[in-house]
Amino acid sequence: MATAGGQGLMPASAGEGAGGSAAADRGGALAQGRSGGQGAARDPASFSPVSATPEYVLGRALELAGAGAGDTVLDVGCNDGRMLVAAARLGCRAVGLELLPEACAKARARAEAAGPDVAARVEVVCGDALAQDFRIVGASVVFLYLLPKGLAAVGARLLRALPQGARVVSFLFKIPGEEWEALREETVGVTSGAPGKMDVSGVSKLHLYRVGRVGETSTAVDA
Repeated sequence: MATAGGQGLMPASAGEGAGGSAAADRGGALAQGRSGGQGAARDPASFSPVSATPEYVLGRALELAGAGAGDTVLDVGCNDGRMLVAAARLGCRAVGLELLPEACAKARARAEAAGPDVAARVEVVCGDALAQDFRIVGASVVFLYLLPKGLAAVGARLLRALPQGARVVSFLFKIPGEEWEALREETVGVTSGAPGKMDVSGVSKLHLYRVGRVGETSTAVDA
C-alpha cells in the first residue's frame, strides 16, 4: 500500500551501504519529503492492492526493465519487500516506499533474513507516495503494483521527477495519461498447478515504459 501520510524518502546518497532496518533508524529519523506531512484525506485502498506482488512476477519484471548492478530500483508500495530483495540479489540498490508500518517491518525483516549482502542494498521507507519528492531517490528503475487511481497520481509525479532513460514497469494495469501511451506489454505465463486454481496468465501483464526528456512523451523500451 502506498498512500496516506508519512515520512519522506531518504536521499540516494544517505542509504548507500546501509541495511534495511539500519537505514531506517540511522540519525533517528528519515529525511522529510519536500511536500511532507499528512496527505489529503482519501481512501488508501483505492490506490493500491493489499496483496503483495506475486512471486512469479519479480524476476520477469526486473528482466524486462534490464535491471542490474548500478541501478537503483524504487518499488512504490513495496508491501513485504519481496521485490526489493529480488532486485538487491541482482546487485541493485533497492528502495521501497510503503505506507503501513507493519508491512515496513516485514520488508526490513525479509531483507535482513536474505543475508548481509542483500540487506546492505535495501532501504525501506514508511511514507505516503503522494507526499514524496522522488528526485532524491535517484531511481533508474521503478516498479509499480498499484490500482489505476494510484497509478494516475503516482505516475504524474514520477514523470516530472525521473531522469531521462529511467524505466518504469507496472504490473497488471497501464499507467493512465497520454504521456504514458507508448509502451510494451508482456503477458506473464502462469500455469495452474492445482485442481480448481484459476489460471491468471491472461491478466498477469507487465507494462514497460522509458521516460523521455521533460516535455516529451515516454517511450516504450526496445526489446
